[in-house]
Amino acid sequence: ASVGACRVGTMAGAEGAEEVPPNPMAGGLEMVQPQMGSQELPELFEDERKRWLILHVALPRTIMTYDLAQGRSTEAELNDALSNLAWGSIDTEGGEWTLESPDPSLDPPHSSLITYADYVARTYPADQTMEDSAREENLRLAAEKRSCFTCPGEPGSKFRAMFDQMIKNLQHSNKALAKAFDIKKVILNEEELPEDPAKSEAQNIMRFGRHQILPSFWNLLIQLTKQQRRFSVVFRSFHEEQLTQVQKELQLFTQCQHPAYSGQNKTHKPPLMDGNKGSRDLRLTAAAIGRMDRMGGALHF
Repeated sequence: ASVGACRVGTMAGAEGAEEVPPNPMAGGLEMVQPQMGSQELPELFEDERKRWLILHVALPRTIMTYDLAQGRSTEAELNDALSNLAWGSIDTEGGEWTLESPDPSLDPPHSSLITYADYVARTYPADQTMEDSAREENLRLAAEKRSCFTCPGEPGSKFRAMFDQMIKNLQHSNKALAKAFDIKKVILNEEELPEDPAKSEAQNIMRFGRHQILPSFWNLLIQLTKQQRRFSVVFRSFHEEQLTQVQKELQLFTQCQHPAYSGQNKTHKPPLMDGNKGSRDLRLTAAAIGRMDRMGGALHF
């Protein structure tokens, strides 16, 4: 999308012919996780059932681990995220940054510490007073530094084990599923393996050997559906292709045909969400995708 505009997609859960109220209330519900091995879900109060829950989701760094608009791969994004959670000190003589915090944290262990991301921003300033070429070069250099934060020899190499754990959490641990789609390794740079039009949608979804959309999002839809919540989801992205990827996976998921959520290859099968058999229709149709012009303050479908 051009500067000042973003692609917006809306999936609305509707029960039967009931229409979405003109000003649906954005009610909240504290999700109580059932005990392991238990299929029972917490009961809802009547006022909770009537509330219309609206979830606004920005795709990068929320339910997806790469950013097509910024050209950042999953490897770069995860390193970038850790660089914002790593606190260190700056050597007064050499000006080098040294990691001080033992674990990633939103808050500094000590007020004198600075994150690696902030340190890089100071090292490569990019403000509006600079010439465009110099500012863009500094932005590029800063992004490059953050994107390899945990690599060997880099200031955040001690956090590499945490980076590896994040990758492990994205992998398909189901051996039957990995065998069915011939998964050999996990690919972290999306440009290494573009979609193959000769392969099925399921094969293309699985080509990286990991989840492209975080499992927690699918689990959220499952729980809300099982609890018969009235809800809608609004996706926001600055790159049309990234929204298209979500649309493809969502269409398969709602019809119980997603390769990782189909009931096949020892995967769990979610409840129907495509409008059939009395289910809510949560498919993201082309008619529900528009372009929001932030400068002009308009939304066009």
